[in-house]
Amino acid sequence: ATKGNVVEARLKMDDNDNQVLALCVWMEGRGSGAGTMFAIGCTIINRAKVWGKSIFDVVYQHNAFSCTLPDDPEHSVRPKDGDAQYEVAKYIAGNLIAGADDVTRGALYYSNETNVTSGWYKKHIMTEEHPVTLVEGHLTFRS
Repeated sequence: ATKGNVVEARLKMDDNDNQVLALCVWMEGRGSGAGTMFAIGCTIINRAKVWGKSIFDVVYQHNAFSCTLPDDPEHSVRPKDGDAQYEVAKYIAGNLIAGADDVTRGALYYSNETNVTSGWYKKHIMTEEHPVTLVEGHLTFRS
């Protein structure tokens, strides 16, 4: 069955996926609020389902998330013990893996479209073929 553009499928998961999802949600969304962090997590889950990959493979796919790139200034930043936003990210990850509803309506991509520097993203994603499904905070989500 399909829901928007997302095929309802069982996620390929291993023991690290919850932690990887939480860390990526925290790195990509900290400071943006729980709603934005949740939408980022939905996008990761959608990619895993649609592309038939594990969450780990989605997060660490080359150029998929800036926080995983070694040349990103935030690459080595990790949450400190008791980081409240990381606790939120862990809660979000657990809920998404357990099957929480997708607030992005099938989004596979997101960005701050007022600051996009990637020519590839502008040419291939910011198009009518990838309609906007949600605007949350400063991020625009697209299918």
